[in-house]
Amino acid sequence: MRRLEGEEARCFFCGDDGNVAGLPWLHDDGGMRDWLVCLDCGTSNQRCVPPPPT
Repeated sequence: MRRLEGEEARCFFCGDDGNVAGLPWLHDDGGMRDWLVCLDCGTSNQRCVPPPPT
């Protein structure tokens, strides 16, 4: 797990800066995903991970 910073750290549900993310993996559709978890309210969901900047 890694603690997110800036806008990524803000939880969409509770508004606190408690988001962490797990290791990305390759989804069946070919896109990268990771798990996003708020340590404050406990909400979790998958999210699409954008490709690294080139």
